[in-house]
Amino acid sequence: MIDIIRGASEKPASTEALISFLEQCNIPEGILYTGYPIVGSINDKSSMDAILLSSNHGIIVFDIVEEPEVSDREELLDELYNITLQRLIGHRELTRKRGELKANLNVLTFAPAWNSLTFDESRIITLEDLQTFLKENEQDDLTIDDYRKLIQAIQAITKLKHKVPRKVKKVGSKGDILNEVEKSISNLDKRQSKAVIETVEGIQRIRGLAGSGKTIILALKVAYLHSKFPDWTIGVTFYTRSLKSQFVDLINKFTIAQKNEEPDWNKVKILQAWGGSSDSGLYFEFCKLNNVEYLDYDTAKRRYNTSNELLDIITKKAIQEAQAVKQNLTEVYDAILIDEAQDFSESFLMLCYLLTKPASQSNPNNKRVIYAYDELQKLNEANSLRNPREIFPGIDFESYNPNKPQQDIILEKCYRNSAPILVTAHALGFGIYRENGELVTMFREKELWKDVGYKIEKGDLELGQRVVLGRDKESSPDFLVEKVNQDELIQFRVFDSYEEEIKQVAEDIEKNIREEDLDPRDIIVIHPNALRTKNDVAALRKELFKRNIESHLAGVNTSQDEFFISDSVAFTSIYRAKGNEAAMVYIINADYCYKGYNLTKKRNILFTAITRSKGWVRVYGSGEDMKGLEEEFKKVKVNKYKLSFKYPTEEEMERLNILHRDLTEEDIKVITESNREGKNLLNKLKSGKLQKEDLNKDLLEQLRNYLNDPK
Repeated sequence: MIDIIRGASEKPASTEALISFLEQCNIPEGILYTGYPIVGSINDKSSMDAILLSSNHGIIVFDIVEEPEVSDREELLDELYNITLQRLIGHRELTRKRGELKANLNVLTFAPAWNSLTFDESRIITLEDLQTFLKENEQDDLTIDDYRKLIQAIQAITKLKHKVPRKVKKVGSKGDILNEVEKSISNLDKRQSKAVIETVEGIQRIRGLAGSGKTIILALKVAYLHSKFPDWTIGVTFYTRSLKSQFVDLINKFTIAQKNEEPDWNKVKILQAWGGSSDSGLYFEFCKLNNVEYLDYDTAKRRYNTSNELLDIITKKAIQEAQAVKQNLTEVYDAILIDEAQDFSESFLMLCYLLTKPASQSNPNNKRVIYAYDELQKLNEANSLRNPREIFPGIDFESYNPNKPQQDIILEKCYRNSAPILVTAHALGFGIYRENGELVTMFREKELWKDVGYKIEKGDLELGQRVVLGRDKESSPDFLVEKVNQDELIQFRVFDSYEEEIKQVAEDIEKNIREEDLDPRDIIVIHPNALRTKNDVAALRKELFKRNIESHLAGVNTSQDEFFISDSVAFTSIYRAKGNEAAMVYIINADYCYKGYNLTKKRNILFTAITRSKGWVRVYGSGEDMKGLEEEFKKVKVNKYKLSFKYPTEEEMERLNILHRDLTEEDIKVITESNREGKNLLNKLKSGKLQKEDLNKDLLEQLRNYLNDPK
């Protein structure tokens, strides 16, 4: 069965006829792309009408004709052939001697409305002739490996991900293993391809785990849209500032690979969410275009006396003020793509929507806002994004239609994190194996677990029922697991003091670089408490300096848009680490995440830090709280990297969301004072200094009623 990837097409009827026909041809393995971008220009066209890659037929490029009138296609077919050959001939592994391709290459005009009796041309074909052509042009000497390399060449992903291999002194070292693994991950899978190529006249939602490729997919999608629609103004936004350089690099590489030219940066605008006069962002642009007050971070923090959800507060304010004075807000973008959407509020998504032009004549509410996010990275359901129909009223949104480009795409495969690392991150993030047996939080939408690649291994995925969830090789490809012992991938260690901890981290990093062939930029050190990161990591950085190892504090010693530096180990808080990845991740002071107020947020920090790793993780901390985290990890291992738990009921989930909800400093102060006052009252009653009869009767009755409330 072939996979169909529906790109934007100017010939919908004939394209659908081709798709329908090929789906019934029983081709055992293949991909049909429609509207795929190409190198060079073909009669001012920006893409191929369709291209079939098949293990049985090699490559067939289709020039699709919608109109019934017969026309001369010879020059166009020759140009299509030459351009495709040029794309493939540069890959030595796809050629035989003297540049002959291993795969058959055919270029056909597909003209279903033409009468086959009116022309005599072997490369022009109708529906009646296509079946015969496929039978007569089968290829039996194309290996599966050749077929996969053919896909690589067409997708051009290897050029995007190409890195200079690490200099390896020791076979089997971490650096050597990484060099091999990075060669293995070179193709977009079916769902990733759909996310890149399939374009809808409206909202598109892309969901996937950390490491499923969301950032690179959005970058490729920007390049694809820019290639297909060069007149469009396309906006790209994100939460983590250091992602900007990634987007610039990826979009630039892909556009050059596909079109032999750099993107027009006047048409592709890569903007941080907030922005300001010196570094524009979408919120800043919205305020400027609609003549409403703009607040920078410091001003907003002073005005609202909080640092929590500030972007949500100011975007709501900006939208309300703009709509109060203007009936029609200024729309400047043909499409806006949003990465890390789980870190944004719905009001920010609405601000992006209001900056975007209508995409559909039939329904002006349909706008091209494309957002990608990890639902399991925002552990607290109270802050999860609702269905697009609820966020953007009046839109048309189909969860699934097999005959149309997909509006709702779920990326279930996790390529970055090995299964042991990903399952550990979820186990600790949700508190699956906490000492008291009580979860930290859980989703009401239980089907999410299956959507992102978890399989039910035992029990029922139902509220109030016990269930065991695991991952298999399909959802977590074992590029690394098959080369490395599971116990080596992720380790927890408890120290008696922070001084012992930093000494061990310094020794480990030195060993990574001197003996295990890792580059300094392969290593990230993450501190979970953003307010203490700069001061707390100073001693460790000093220890590394003594060992002649350079380091930097990302966004502090570097520009805010820069994360990695050559020959330097990156230190960071979790907020700058998001969106980045490294071969070796050290999480220090991890005991901070074990208990206390804002526990959902703390566990989310730990989860996010662990999932930054594409190789190995070391989770270090000191004291009793770190012992508690280590015990949770031991239970993950005992359960063979499965999630075994009782799914909470609605009432239990509500209690967890209240118990571990996000609290401001003022909230914590009120709770602390109230606990102290309550304890003081109880001690006075116990000591006899105060009798219960001394309390106001109404107050006493209200306390009784409230404390006896079964909720």
